[in-house]
Amino acid sequence: MVDRQVAGEGRFPLLARELAVQLHRARTWVALLIPAGTAVSLVVIVGVVRPGGLQPIGTGVSIRLGMSGMAMPLVALNVGRFFVFPLVVALLAGESLSSEASWGTLRYLLGQPISRQRVLAVKMLVALVLAVVALAVSSCAALGAGVALFGWHALVVAVSNARLSGGQQVYSVTGIASIGMIASGTAVVAASMASTFAFAGAVSTVTDQPAIAVGSGLGFLMVSRALANVPGFSWMVGLLPTAYGKEWAHISAPGSGMGDLWRLLGVQAAYVAVFAALAFRRFVKQDPVV
Repeated sequence: MVDRQVAGEGRFPLLARELAVQLHRARTWVALLIPAGTAVSLVVIVGVVRPGGLQPIGTGVSIRLGMSGMAMPLVALNVGRFFVFPLVVALLAGESLSSEASWGTLRYLLGQPISRQRVLAVKMLVALVLAVVALAVSSCAALGAGVALFGWHALVVAVSNARLSGGQQVYSVTGIASIGMIASGTAVVAASMASTFAFAGAVSTVTDQPAIAVGSGLGFLMVSRALANVPGFSWMVGLLPTAYGKEWAHISAPGSGMGDLWRLLGVQAAYVAVFAALAFRRFVKQDPVV
């Protein structure tokens, strides 16, 4: 491929070269634009429907729609985390190496005087950065479209008594605080996608079919969601990759504790550590599929 040849001959560090390669691929821009397009579409739908009252997002948290554009990024996060974000994350991670193998450029890349560990680390890091940017673009697109349609008003957030004592508490979040809630919500949702990213990335080291790696990442998440709803499996819900993901809004809401955040990060870190170890072992010890 021309982009790989150009990147391999540059004077820039490997990380910069890899980022340049990815930004020249149509797949990268599709992955960035899908969340943004979905977010803007949601804003338009809410603008047409104009739902009244408080509407639930995540678990134990409700927001008032149709009153402030600040609410729209939270809606986009709540909708996107079910399919759009996992698809984008699996696409970016799953194609990171498998696409190189399918094109036959992976052997050329590994022929350079660069350790395999570094090659894998750089490719996964660039894919991770792009995945986080995709989620951030979604929130920014929803915020821009929401403010244009509904204005820059206070964000009304209600936290239910399932999480706080003393009944439902309603907050009016304004200015920097509302931006902070949007940013923290985006970060928590991104963190909940870490295991999906790591699994798709690990599968990409053992196949030259990008569709298999991407589909495996999505399948991994879907199986986890299915197991969480199987009767008699309640004891393992907290150990699944989807554990605490639905708590993202509560974690980001004002007046909430940090317990669920640490649990979510702990579960995701465990899966990432396992899949990363398997990926590095496979990529370093065995010949890649080329």
